[in-house]
Amino acid sequence: MWHSRILDMRFIFTLLIALFLASCSDNYEQYYTDYLSFKKSSARQQGWFPEILGPDCFDFKEIHNLGNNNSYGTFAFVDEKRINSILADTKKYKQIKKLEVDSILNKIVSPKRPKWFIKDISLNYFDFYIQDLNCIIKDGRNKRIYFLYTSL
Repeated sequence: MWHSRILDMRFIFTLLIALFLASCSDNYEQYYTDYLSFKKSSARQQGWFPEILGPDCFDFKEIHNLGNNNSYGTFAFVDEKRINSILADTKKYKQIKKLEVDSILNKIVSPKRPKWFIKDISLNYFDFYIQDLNCIIKDGRNKRIYFLYTSL
């Protein structure tokens, strides 16, 4: 009888440790369906998104790790001319090559790349930009921006 109590206590202890470790994650996610919902969020939450957002943007997704300041995000847009004019500002945005984006992606260990993020960046309808520590991937075919932030 005492043997089964020890097994029960080990199980409970293991379960409590697992729950504790799961709750200690520094990863945080945020989702907004439209620009108005996004604008209602706090400045701290909005700060994880690049500056190129506008009223034509929707379907916002972002995940970040507070421990290392890395993040993945995406949003859709309607006004491609507006996005193109912003990204054409060579004082703010530098066009980069796929290899540079691969290098950045390989440095990010946490958070893990989310399922909704690009699987294959080698497709020929992507344009790649960098602004400070933000990497921006423009998917011209699907009118979507993907972005990474890393301090590595």
